[in-house]
Amino acid sequence: MLKYEQVSYNINGAKIINDISMNFRKKELVAIVGENGAGKTTLFNILYHRKKVSGGNVYINNTNIKKIDNNTFYQNVVMLSQDPKQCLFEGLTLKEHIILYKNDAFHTSIKQIEQYLNFILLEKINLTVDSLSGGQRQTFAFALTMLKSPQILLLDEHTSALDANAAEHMMQITKEVVINKSIVGLMISHNIELTKKYADRVILVANGKISFI
Repeated sequence: MLKYEQVSYNINGAKIINDISMNFRKKELVAIVGENGAGKTTLFNILYHRKKVSGGNVYINNTNIKKIDNNTFYQNVVMLSQDPKQCLFEGLTLKEHIILYKNDAFHTSIKQIEQYLNFILLEKINLTVDSLSGGQRQTFAFALTMLKSPQILLLDEHTSALDANAAEHMMQITKEVVINKSIVGLMISHNIELTKKYADRVILVANGKISFI
């Protein structure tokens, strides 16, 4: 479904990613691990059109991502980082966020979002996102991204800023979504325990290369 084929990325002659090939399937949550600066986020940024490859290609359903129009691409590929502020707007209420993401199906969206949250949405619907706890903001941001019904979910340390209970809840709903929605799930994580518990596969990135753990 998702394929990296001989992908390389160089900066000033230094090989950050060196001739990497890997495949990912639906209903699979794969953890990408490695030291800081190893190239984990670069792999995400290449897929997400934030960095251009120095060599190789990335394919979704056998189509080169370079040939997929932006609207279609970003409908099907979503990214969530450790900082939910990247997809939330301070000062806007939860209701305003939902309308912004899916104005044409507000009431349906409410029902879709509620299944992911660790709080009662209607009790906070008119509050701004600034009033939520860190865990609540992250689950709300996650729920908003799922309104797009993506095929590929990129998670860049999405539990690292959460306490243990919130991180566990986030991983539970992540795993459920990947399986129940037939999504390709890729996550960068430094949490060894959660990785062992929830990841179907673990890929180690080191010195521009990958190995399977």
